[in-house]
Amino acid sequence: MARVLKVFLWVLIFNLPVMQVGKDFHIWFERSGGFGGMTLKTEIDSDSLTSDELENIHQWIEQMHFFEVQISDSLSLGQPDQFTYKIKLESDDKSRSLEFNDSTIPVNFNPLVRYLVKKARSR
Repeated sequence: MARVLKVFLWVLIFNLPVMQVGKDFHIWFERSGGFGGMTLKTEIDSDSLTSDELENIHQWIEQMHFFEVQISDSLSLGQPDQFTYKIKLESDDKSRSLEFNDSTIPVNFNPLVRYLVKKARSR
């Protein structure tokens, strides 16, 4: 929560531009680890989404400040059975990959992560 607040304050105080995701985008997602050590993967292309899904993802990515957010480099190795998440987003001329786990996930990432896990399970 403190990291999210820190990013928000930097954007607010220094009036940093928030990079928005373009109309067309591609997301790669992977969740690994946990009690069973299973890996879930999915890829999502904006062309394959319904208008509601597209609107939700755009909103979540903008709220996450995906292209600006800083996530802790340490993945907190001391926590057993936690999940590790990898998200790569390409949009227009922008590309960014983020990796985090249950201990370092920013709270505002939860809606997108839940959606991506649900998509990965349905495939």
